Amino acid sequence: MKLFIVSDNAKVIARWTLIAGNTQHTCEKLSLDLSHVNADKLEGIGLLHLTSLTAGEVGHYLNVYSRIKWIAFSDVPSDSEGLKCLEAGCRGYINTYTTESLCEELFDVVARNDIWAGPSITKLLLNQYLSDRPGLKNEGAALNDVYNRLTRREEMVMRAVLTGAANKEIARDLSITERTVKAHVASILRKTQSKDRVSLIVKFSNRVA
Repeated sequence: MKLFIVSDNAKVIARWTLIAGNTQHTCEKLSLDLSHVNADKLEGIGLLHLTSLTAGEVGHYLNVYSRIKWIAFSDVPSDSEGLKCLEAGCRGYINTYTTESLCEELFDVVARNDIWAGPSITKLLLNQYLSDRPGLKNEGAALNDVYNRLTRREEMVMRAVLTGAANKEIARDLSITERTVKAHVASILRKTQSKDRVSLIVKFSNRVA
């Protein structure tokens, strides 16, 4: 998949271009002046370097390049900044200098229209969602039958997913392969009729201790 990067920092651009190559992606720098021809037709994953942009410019990129799935990355990340980016339409929020080992999973998650955010931001999003729909807090009993059909290992994986752990972390903690983790997650999503990890959290956050 093609990656697009927006930044005025040459070292940041070089770092993410290298990461893109190492994860089998091509990377193109987008101009800060929003002058790209056929901007509304470009598709792929975009990387917005927040330190290089104003809030207004971030909004312009989200609107003008509407078919790109944007990930915001920050030199000094915070929950409040991350929450604003996700609410604005970004599909992910991450530290500019995150480890390369997480990037392939980051790209995979965003490519399938899931959201990538740390556990604290995910919790904030969840709390906002639940406050808007209080009836969800009482749906736990109706999910007991589905929950009981999970295997012990699937339950362990699900508990880890609910903390915001990445597949690589789960694999390490449970001493299993990432491929096995992905298989368990796919089975959990199917059994719980959840579209993605976020919807899984919404369904189970109030019942999994």
